[in-house]
Amino acid sequence: MSGPEQTKEHGAAYPRLPSRVGASGGEIVVIFQKKVISEGADCWANWDEATRTVTVDTRAPLAHQWRVFYHELAHAAMADSGADELLTETMIELLCETFANARMRERFG
Repeated sequence: MSGPEQTKEHGAAYPRLPSRVGASGGEIVVIFQKKVISEGADCWANWDEATRTVTVDTRAPLAHQWRVFYHELAHAAMADSGADELLTETMIELLCETFANARMRERFG
């Protein structure tokens, strides 16, 4: 899993990430591993539409795991809605970052 039950970073408590989440296109399974590779490059997390999985690198601090988890959930939401077919890669990444930052602020202050 992602480590201790809960850690405190920058004054906020961060619980472990969920192992599954619901989404409009169906359940998403969250995989935790020590190294994540996407398109041949190391990364902190990855959304795989074919398997409906989000893989998160457990080497990252828990706060960062949450941020990249929310970023990847935004990719899933755009794939489920078809929005990813209408936007450029730059637009998609900008929206995923915006969503992740908003969710972090909403959940953790």
